[in-house]
Amino acid sequence: MITVITQSTNERKQETRENFHRLKPFLDKGYSYNKALREAGLINNPTQSWGSCARTRDVIKYAKKHGY
Repeated sequence: MITVITQSTNERKQETRENFHRLKPFLDKGYSYNKALREAGLINNPTQSWGSCARTRDVIKYAKKHGY
């Protein structure tokens, strides 16, 4: 059985902001997006890139919008 989890737009935006705040300290240290996402625990697979998941794409888009 497959369970579908839905989020409202506001919930997704809130999750993106929270994930950005987890990611920001690593970006401030000069880490690449992939390394920062791994260090923040947002990517677990070492071969996965940020572009392969909508959640991480949203966080990187948000980071770029804020000058990172």
